[in-house]
Amino acid sequence: MKKYLKIIKNNTEYENALVKIESLIEMDPEPDSNEGEYLDLLALIIKDYENKHYKIAPPTPVEAIKFRMEQMKLTQKDMIPYIGSRSKVSEILNGKRQLNLKMIRALHNGLDIPIDSLIAETKYVSEENYKEFSAKVFNEMFNRNYFDSFSGNITKAKEISEELLIDFFGDNSYGNMQAVHCRRNIRSGINPNSYALMAWQKQVLKLAKKQPLENTYNSRIISTKFTQQLVSLSWFNDGVNLAKEFLNDNGIHLIILPHLTGSRLDGAAFKTPEAEPVIALTLRYDRIDNFWFTLLHELGHIKLHCKNIKDCFLDDLDVEGDKVEDEADGYANKALIPDKDWAEFSFEDKTKTAKIIGFAKKLNVSPAIVAGKIRHERKNYHILTQLLGQGIVRNKFGL
Repeated sequence: MKKYLKIIKNNTEYENALVKIESLIEMDPEPDSNEGEYLDLLALIIKDYENKHYKIAPPTPVEAIKFRMEQMKLTQKDMIPYIGSRSKVSEILNGKRQLNLKMIRALHNGLDIPIDSLIAETKYVSEENYKEFSAKVFNEMFNRNYFDSFSGNITKAKEISEELLIDFFGDNSYGNMQAVHCRRNIRSGINPNSYALMAWQKQVLKLAKKQPLENTYNSRIISTKFTQQLVSLSWFNDGVNLAKEFLNDNGIHLIILPHLTGSRLDGAAFKTPEAEPVIALTLRYDRIDNFWFTLLHELGHIKLHCKNIKDCFLDDLDVEGDKVEDEADGYANKALIPDKDWAEFSFEDKTKTAKIIGFAKKLNVSPAIVAGKIRHERKNYHILTQLLGQGIVRNKFGL
C-alpha cells in the first residue's frame, strides 16, 4: 500500500492526521516496517503543526510550586523554610503575593524548581536596584511607619528589607514605577536623593488611596471665586484643616507628610493613577504663612500645569524656579492677596501690628499671610515673627 506524507496546513488536515496516527498506533507495527516508519514520520509532522498552532503555555510560578509539592508530597507547612511564614505560603499559593528573589533562590536551590518557571509573570525588584537602595532612606521609612503591615523591629526589617521594599513599591523596579515615573519638575537647590523622593511620593499616593474622595474633580472648578473661598478659610483658627476639607469636597487630595532626609521638599503637585489631583505638603516650615503660600503654589500647578498623570512638580520653595515655577508663584501671590489690594497697602518699619491685622481682616485672610508677604518682599526675615503662626500648623494635623 502506497502512502503519501505532506505538511499539515490547516485544522482539517490536522484532524485527519490524528485519525490516521490513531489507527496506526492500534496496529502496533514493527519499528523497521513501512507502517512503523510511516508512523514515526507522521508523528513528527503532527508535532510540528502542534508546536506552531497549539503552543502550551509554561506553568505559572504557583503551578510549578504546586506540581513539585504534589510530586514530593509536601504540605504548606513544609514550604515555610523556602517561602517564609505560614501566612506568606498561603498568600503565594493563592496568588495574593508575588515571589521575591530570596524565595525564588530558595525554591530553586532547595526543591530544584526551574528558574524559568519561578520567574514567569513574576514582578520583583531587581537585585541591582535592591543593593543600591539607600540604607539611610530605608531606616527613615521604617521609623516613620511606611511599612505599616510589618510589626517587627528595625533589625528584623533590615533582614527582609528587599521584601518590604517590594511590598511597599508594588512594582518591578524603583526607577520604573508607573505611579511615580513622572515628567518631574524638581525645584531644588541641592541634588536631591532620588530614593527619598520616590519613597515619599509613593507614600503620599498610598495615603491618598486610603482617603477616598466623595466628589469627582472638575478642572473648571478652580476659579477666582474658588480661590477666594479657599483663602478666606485662613482667617479661622482651624483654617488649615478647613482647607483640607474644602479641597477634598471638591475632588482634590490634600496630604500632609513630612519630607524624608535628602529631599528638602516643601510641597508637591501631581495626579494619582486614577487622575485625581494631589497636593502634598511637608510642613518643613511650621508656620501659617508658609502653609498657605505653599498650598496655593501647588494649587497653581494643578490648575496650570498638571494636565495628566505623568506631570509632577516637587518643590523646595527656598530656591529660584524656572518659568513654570514662576507662574505658580505668581498664581499663589495673586490668590492670597490680589495686586490691586496690595498696591493700596503701605508698610513702614514703624507700622503697627494693628494696621496689618486690620488690613488682613478687610481682606478676610490670616494676618500671617500679610506678614509673610511683607517679609518676602523686603527680604527681611527678622520682622513680624509674632504674626507668622510659628509652631501651630503641624499640631493642627497631629504631627
